[in-house]
Amino acid sequence: MLLAATGPLRVLGLQVELHAGQTEANLARAEALIRANPGHRLYVLPELSSHGYCDEVLSQLDPTRPERPAQDAESGSVTAFFCRLARDVDAHISYGFLRDAGAGRTCICQAVVDPRGQLVLAYDKMHLCDMGDCSEIAHGCSPGEGELGVFECDGVRVGVTICYDLRFPELYRALAWDAGCDLILHPAAFVRDATFPMYHQQFVATRAVENGVYLLSVSYAGERFGSSVACPPWIGDVPGLAAPLAAASLGTAEGVLPLVVEPRHLEAVRRAYPYRRDVHPRLRAPPAQGDRRMFGLRLYAFGWTLAMHPGRVATSMTMTICVPSISATVPVSTQHTPSAVEWGRPGAIVQHVSRVNNMRPVCNGAMHDVEAAIVEGTVVQQVVADS
Repeated sequence: MLLAATGPLRVLGLQVELHAGQTEANLARAEALIRANPGHRLYVLPELSSHGYCDEVLSQLDPTRPERPAQDAESGSVTAFFCRLARDVDAHISYGFLRDAGAGRTCICQAVVDPRGQLVLAYDKMHLCDMGDCSEIAHGCSPGEGELGVFECDGVRVGVTICYDLRFPELYRALAWDAGCDLILHPAAFVRDATFPMYHQQFVATRAVENGVYLLSVSYAGERFGSSVACPPWIGDVPGLAAPLAAASLGTAEGVLPLVVEPRHLEAVRRAYPYRRDVHPRLRAPPAQGDRRMFGLRLYAFGWTLAMHPGRVATSMTMTICVPSISATVPVSTQHTPSAVEWGRPGAIVQHVSRVNNMRPVCNGAMHDVEAAIVEGTVVQQVVADS
């Protein structure tokens, strides 16, 4: 969904050398590359770019250590550095660091500051990797809590994912189809392990094309990393465009990778290859996290069990949700029989339900148990399904 873009958006990926644990050196190198390549509206650095992604850094996450690399997203020295730099170069900058999430939790975070020098996004990596050469969970990293990373840059809505997130199409569909992103950033530290040759660039191209978005994957320089990729929403000929669209990539040397988000290219691709339009309603992704609009919910009832899942369209019954000052009636279905009430997260069993008055399922127990499961921060007064 192009919001208010009046022209192309110029983005630059920075494939920088990794300096393990040398925060000042990493920040200085990022600044040098940004200042040496003016004229872009968004600069993107790799995963954990401020510290360097490596076991040496991750091993310092022990909460008992007197000095840890994790910082607060708003008040930390890394954010202060990039806020100043963003004001100086009049551009957005996306950078990686370890975020102190409190209560002993540390998240792999990708933040964005805008040209005013203000923090506009701090996205915590949802999917942690403990395979191949990665050991994020073993080192004590905590996953993000499911909030999508979305911001706007010159009228273009931009989504943020981090490295291993790329393996999960559900996240990219949520960003593209529900959050309306036209560009998705993928800062990474994609190590050249056994999975690299077969999967890295193929995954990038697939996520871009299947969702009709631009995708910029930025990794580190060096023999163990490299191969940053800038991918358009289609690869090849597109009806209505004079030239075929093509992806671009880097080798292993330090360098920069430009990407131009062109609104007319997006429109042409989506018109010619309308995957978003043609997806079956039952397969549509859930509403973006943080969307409190009740009409964004889709609920369904199966047999004598009332289940709550996003993204379903159904028939034959109606369900009324009552919250303070908001009421909505939503179509539901009666075709299968799950065993519990859920909201979005696998295994998050909230409340069992039972048959009451001949096919009138109602929630058992106190509604307090259902509140957070339906919409975070919304107090639910009543949930009833009528035949």
